[in-house]
Amino acid sequence: MKHTFISLYAAAALLLLSLTAAPVAVAASADEEDTPQTEHDAYLIGGIYYLLDDETMTAAVTFENYYEDKSGELIYNADEPYEGDIVVPATVEHGGQTYDVTAIGPAAFAQSYNVTSVSLPESITSIGKFAFYYCESLASLTLPETVTSIGKGAFEVCMSLESINIPKGITVIEPWTFGHCYALPHVDIPEGVTAIGDNAFYGCCVMPSIVIPEGITTIEPWTFAHCEMLTDITLPTHLESIGECAFAYCDILPTINFPSTLTTLGKGAFGSCLALDDVTLPAGMTVLDDHTFYGCESLTHIAIPESVGYVGVCAFYGCLALPEVQLPAGLTTINDHTFYGCFSLPGIQLPAGITSIGEQAFACCAQLKTIDLPAGVESIGKSAFANCVSLTSIVSRPIVPPTCAAQVFVEVDEDVCKVFAPEASLEAYRTAYGWRDFYQFEPLEHMTDGVQTPTLPTQAAAETYDLFGRHHSAALGGVAIERTATGQARKVLKF
Repeated sequence: MKHTFISLYAAAALLLLSLTAAPVAVAASADEEDTPQTEHDAYLIGGIYYLLDDETMTAAVTFENYYEDKSGELIYNADEPYEGDIVVPATVEHGGQTYDVTAIGPAAFAQSYNVTSVSLPESITSIGKFAFYYCESLASLTLPETVTSIGKGAFEVCMSLESINIPKGITVIEPWTFGHCYALPHVDIPEGVTAIGDNAFYGCCVMPSIVIPEGITTIEPWTFAHCEMLTDITLPTHLESIGECAFAYCDILPTINFPSTLTTLGKGAFGSCLALDDVTLPAGMTVLDDHTFYGCESLTHIAIPESVGYVGVCAFYGCLALPEVQLPAGLTTINDHTFYGCFSLPGIQLPAGITSIGEQAFACCAQLKTIDLPAGVESIGKSAFANCVSLTSIVSRPIVPPTCAAQVFVEVDEDVCKVFAPEASLEAYRTAYGWRDFYQFEPLEHMTDGVQTPTLPTQAAAETYDLFGRHHSAALGGVAIERTATGQARKVLKF
């Protein structure tokens, strides 16, 4: 199911292509367009093209051959992009009239690969969508505090950008605004910002920390994905939801503190955060979505609140270091691939209400030694315990043997692994598909709290047994069963 998560990433990649392609698409020559177009007169003044508004006496920086199709989408010919050091003046003169330069228009400097610097006047109030898209040589930019709006993708793929400010009047950071700004180490987000669009900081791979303003209640999908050097995130105290893959592939993020108001984690929200090792989910959460902690191979502790009633597909897929997990009592299903490849998981207590176990739910849990199936389990999916090569004990409490799909216990040593089932149902287990391949069946009634009570020898000397009733001459560490000198058996913790 690894490919399922990759498909999420691929879907985002398609979204990336659709958005980042916008300036490329609009770069087509006007005579290649099939749709009717409205041509705007772009005037070249002092080496810069402007759109002039005679009603407001304002000017917007643009590019040669500016068009809009009937839907309002931008079309332009970028045969002669800007280059070098650009100084935008506060006013321009044309036809004996003076115009205030108030805007950097949509895609004004898009794909101007050789622009190295841009100086903006205090008269600028808006930066249009894709305004500086793919200005790959632009290293720094100071935006005037008069700017109150920045369009989507405005600085996308400014791959050399190392310094930029966000003016205090900005309240919305649009999608893809700083996407793929590979060299950008730090951005101060003003407290007045109340919304951050999807992919806004996607791929800001040298950014070590981010403080998200208090006005934010939702982090949109993929907002900080692939911020590979991110180690410190400060979330707002009233945050309610984190979107799909919002922090996916933040490779060295060690931990995160969630506010108590958080109720939703989207699919793959922290997928492939390779260093994430300690997570405590807030009490108000009800859903742990698909792929949430997929591939978090360093995760050693996860606290899931009792309020969670659903744990999604591949939620802990590939969490190699996870030694234990306490599942909420309200769960009824273990979904497909939920704990696939949790190599360090020695055992797990399934909630009493579980009725089904999905496909490959515990596959490749190589250290899994025992599993206790609650009485309500009715079905077990394909390869649910495949390659659980250390499995030596299955406690199955259902009166009717759970229906097994194909290869449920493939690669489990069926000669060694014991099945403990209700005594009245042992024959049914011995003949049921998926169960009949085991050789050792024992009555469940010989179990006490999931531990077999061994038949102890009569000798007076104290003896030690493991939890499966096997005699050990050497001292055991951990929980064991000891026969006292008086012949009584008791569970003890040995060090």
